[in-house]
Amino acid sequence: MKWETFYDAMQSADSADQLFEIVKNYAHDLGFEYVSYVMSIPSLNGSLKWVRFGAFPDGWEQRYLAQNYAEIDPLLRRGVNSIDPLIWSQNFFASAPQIWADAVKYGLKVGISQPCWAAQGVFGLLSFVRSGPALTPGEISMLRRQLQMVTNLLHLSMYERVDVPAISCIGDVSLTLREREILRWTSEGKTAEIIGTILNISTRTVNFHISNVLTKLVAVNKVQAVAKARTFGLL
Repeated sequence: MKWETFYDAMQSADSADQLFEIVKNYAHDLGFEYVSYVMSIPSLNGSLKWVRFGAFPDGWEQRYLAQNYAEIDPLLRRGVNSIDPLIWSQNFFASAPQIWADAVKYGLKVGISQPCWAAQGVFGLLSFVRSGPALTPGEISMLRRQLQMVTNLLHLSMYERVDVPAISCIGDVSLTLREREILRWTSEGKTAEIIGTILNISTRTVNFHISNVLTKLVAVNKVQAVAKARTFGLL
């Protein structure tokens, strides 16, 4: 399938299921038997809502969920910290050998996964997988270019069609003007002592406000608080 044809089909899709079907056909044209797309939607309390679309061998998804593999899956753990494609191999799954062993049993031996992000911290991961043959250097080079475009288009299209609640803290969490001000300075790397000097307040007062922010945002430290505040539109 040519890129122009694929793009037009994606733009014309009426549902999330249609989007996935188009991507599945695209993957088949590239020589992949199986396709998976997952999306994680964050919430303020740290929990994640997962949206999954899969075309895998019978029994694999049930096995994956029953074993709670999402908690240890290197694809998800490394994917959230990368924008580069992830090449499946025994070595890649070294931290979770039981996942690799089960995947091989189901014929999931050769794969490539592309992470991506949308607004509000919504993460996505698209995987093209087959039983064989191994990926050639030429294929990997081609897939590095194509898969990123396909994944970004799919993820943004899914984001518009899947029920992604507005992750806004207005009404859920309210930071005072002073708390926002201190958090902004914190995001720029300023210490409590320096912030106190800038705002003409004591270091103890700065730390008091920071403590309140950590509690409101359910954050374990200032770095996480800044990240959450940015994700939820509070900075």
